[in-house]
Amino acid sequence: MTTLPKTLLTISVVGFAISLTGPGGEFAAGMIKPISAICFIVFYIAQLLAKEAEAYDQEEQAKLGWMHRGAEPSPRAATGARSRSGRHSPTLAGVGSK
Repeated sequence: MTTLPKTLLTISVVGFAISLTGPGGEFAAGMIKPISAICFIVFYIAQLLAKEAEAYDQEEQAKLGWMHRGAEPSPRAATGARSRSGRHSPTLAGVGSK
């Protein structure tokens, strides 16, 4: 768990506990219980999406890892001469020839 879910869970539990006390119960009907419930809902959603967010981060790191290492993304990008099918790319007549 990261800091945000821990904080949300703490706020939720403490808010609910305060709302059960005598003086907290008076103020809780209008403010503490709804804030506590909202914090718990956001915590629960963060927990549900944690694995998906981690998988997305790993996927993006794999895609962009070559940028951080300073290498070429693929051998094709280094030559630039072949298309995806393996054939040479078409060129215009007279362009590049002397």
